[in-house]
Amino acid sequence: MLTTDIGTAIVAILPLLFIVIAQPVRQPEDTGKETSYWQDLREGFRYVVRWPGLLGITLLAMMLNFLLSPTSALTPLVVTGVFHKGVVELGWTRAVFGAGTIIAGVILSAWGGFRRRIVTSLGGVIGVGLGVVLFGLVPADRFFLLLIASFLQGSAVVFANGPLQAIFQSSIALDVQGRVFSLIGAGAAAMMPLSLLIAGPVADWLGVRFWYIVGGTVCILVTVVASFIPAVVNIERNQVSAESAFAPDE
Repeated sequence: MLTTDIGTAIVAILPLLFIVIAQPVRQPEDTGKETSYWQDLREGFRYVVRWPGLLGITLLAMMLNFLLSPTSALTPLVVTGVFHKGVVELGWTRAVFGAGTIIAGVILSAWGGFRRRIVTSLGGVIGVGLGVVLFGLVPADRFFLLLIASFLQGSAVVFANGPLQAIFQSSIALDVQGRVFSLIGAGAAAMMPLSLLIAGPVADWLGVRFWYIVGGTVCILVTVVASFIPAVVNIERNQVSAESAFAPDE
C-alpha cells in the first residue's frame, strides 16, 4: 500500500517539472508585502463574506462534511458488527466505491454536467445522501445492497465535488484563490474531528447505523433547501471581484 502511495505521488508530481503554472498578479496593495497564514485566512474570510453565494456554499460544505465524515470511519463497524463479514467484504465496499468514482469521473468528463454546474453539484450531493441512507437501511442479510450503496456514494461524490471545484476555479478571483481555498479547506477540515467526536458516542448509544440514516437524510434535506436559495443557485453569476471584496466599508 505504501509503495502504491509513493508511486502515485511521483506520477502526480512529475508533470509539474514540465508544466508552467501561471502566477496570478496580486493586488497592488499586496505587492511586496509579507503576510502570515492567519492574515491570508482573514482576507479569504473577508472575500467569502462579501459574496453571499460563496458563503452559503462554504457553510453547506462544512455542514455536509460534519454529517458525512463519520460514515467512512464507521464502515468497518457496519461490515463486521451488522453484517458479520470480514476483511474481504470490507475491501469490496472500498473497491466498489472506488469503481463508482472512476466510472462517474469518465462520465462527467465526457458529459460535462448541466449547463449550470451548481445544479450538477447539488444533484451529486443528494445522490451521496441517498447512498448513505441506503447504507444505513440495508437488511443484514442483503450485503450486495451495501455494495450498491457504496457504488452510489462513490459515483455521486464525483458529481458533487467536480463541478463545485470548477465553479470555484472559474469564479473566484485568481489572486485570492489561494486564500479562499485555504479558508474553505480549514473550515471543512475542522468539521471532521468534531463530527467524529460526536458520532462515536452516538453510535454506541443509538446503534452504528443511526448516523447513516439521520446524517444522510439531513444531507438531502439541507441540499434541497439550498437549491431554493437564490444566492446559492446563482453563484456562477453573482461573483464579486477581488477589488470590491477588499474595498473598505463605507
